[in-house]
Amino acid sequence: MSGLLTRRALRRSLDQVRYVRPVQPSVAEGLVAVVYGQVERDFGMLAPPVALHSPAPGPLAACWLMLRETLLVPGLADRAAKEAVATAVSLGNSCPYCVAVHAAAVHAVLRTPVAEIEADCISAIPDPRLRDIAQWARLSGLRDHALARTAPFPAEQAPELIGVAVTFHYLNRMVSVFLGDSPLPPVVPTAVRRTLMNFLGRLMVSAGPADTAADLLPVAEPPGDLPWANGSPRIIAAFARASAAIDRAGSTRAGSSS
Repeated sequence: MSGLLTRRALRRSLDQVRYVRPVQPSVAEGLVAVVYGQVERDFGMLAPPVALHSPAPGPLAACWLMLRETLLVPGLADRAAKEAVATAVSLGNSCPYCVAVHAAAVHAVLRTPVAEIEADCISAIPDPRLRDIAQWARLSGLRDHALARTAPFPAEQAPELIGVAVTFHYLNRMVSVFLGDSPLPPVVPTAVRRTLMNFLGRLMVSAGPADTAADLLPVAEPPGDLPWANGSPRIIAAFARASAAIDRAGSTRAGSSS
């Protein structure tokens, strides 16, 4: 019952998207319908930060591909480390929406007090390895922060964890423009909001990809700014396809405006 209520609440939160009108699940078709189906299956819910891209199917698939391949697909870095990065980057970018979502996921994995993390108290994370990773991610948006050189994790995990950081530096900016401070609609009573968020966290970490999503977008040559992804052909391919899709959408828009 909690899962059904949470999914319904999050679907209703599409109505909170500002400036653009996301495609409603009931009328989604083509690439948008395929992405929506994968998001609900693999992420546990139709995440509004992804769905807000739906007026542009290519960027929608690109956003989902980056998020899925870095955060959700099992690899060399564990899910707890990835969620710690997502939460800490969101703290650094002052994105309370993403902090609430991914602090709930950290809580589901580690039983860490959510309120302390939301208050930017990374020291509340009990595992010293994850605490160091979170502190690194918290500073990753600084101009002089060397992502790879100062990383407190093995080099082979860099494509996944830096990929999560890069993805959330993008998503935080989109959320800050197009969404409010909470993933739950205002109509959800205060007394049940924490319960629903805790369930949301458990839902997120219990879901998982069943297959590849790479074929959502055509194969593309990787751009020249992906050296951090060396060692992971999967993540290089995902960002190459995503980058090309975003460039195509931008070129199409520019052409239609001229």
